[in-house]
Amino acid sequence: MCGRYVIDTNTPEMQQIFAAITYGTTYKTGEIFPNDTVPLIVRQSNAPSVICANWGFEFNFKDKDNPEKSKSRLIFNARSETVYSSTTFRESAEKQRCVIPCSGFFEWSHTTSQINGKSVRKTKDKYLIQRYYKEIMYFAGIHTFYNGKDNFVILTKPANSSIAVIHDRMPLILDREDVRKYIFNDSFAQGVIKNENISPLPLVLTAVS
Repeated sequence: MCGRYVIDTNTPEMQQIFAAITYGTTYKTGEIFPNDTVPLIVRQSNAPSVICANWGFEFNFKDKDNPEKSKSRLIFNARSETVYSSTTFRESAEKQRCVIPCSGFFEWSHTTSQINGKSVRKTKDKYLIQRYYKEIMYFAGIHTFYNGKDNFVILTKPANSSIAVIHDRMPLILDREDVRKYIFNDSFAQGVIKNENISPLPLVLTAVS
């Protein structure tokens, strides 16, 4: 999964992305959390466009313990293996794909201990995960518009060998050259989402406090 990522605006490529924003003026940089507003590359007419969007799809559902009340849940990741079969995500995967630019993402290693005969998962160390030479990452995502704003989720896939030592999932990362094809080319995007058109990407893990 991906529950935090980072945007460093000190690189020329990221500065170009921010300068190209056509919609929205309020956004977050630095460490990004679900529900933050950030730049997003989307399809507008026949060209890619950068807008500001909110990270996460919010869903309301009835409280099973009190049916007269409702609860909300923010979903910020979607499994690439199931988006085309999911009633929640299928339409966005087919028609509203997007790309999330970032400088890296965070993940935590975990340990499992037996306490009173039960397995208890404990969070251990935090890692910043980046590309070699700290190039910008481009996450594959899907987006939708509701409640008066654009919202997106990040697609995830089984972890490659770089990440598997600490976690079993990772974001679906695109090469820079594939950003436009992912947004505009349905058959290419389907192959990417099904992990057919994307090669393993070596990543660097750095322990952070």
